[in-house]
Amino acid sequence: MTCSVPHTYDECKSMVEKQIQEDRGRQLALMNLGHQFDDTIIAKDELQKSYEECRDIPLEQRVLIEDFL
Repeated sequence: MTCSVPHTYDECKSMVEKQIQEDRGRQLALMNLGHQFDDTIIAKDELQKSYEECRDIPLEQRVLIEDFL
């Protein structure tokens, strides 16, 4: 009886290992993106707190800053 699988065991193993490595790379990229997003949110929150503490900003500039934040 002949094997109907078009690839050998080693070829299948190699393809699976390659896919695992690619998936790890994608997972790492997503994790890094998540950390960057968290860092950006923290920086924006700190900027917002600093802005709220400033009382001597003219109204025209406040509008521009609020639009930015």
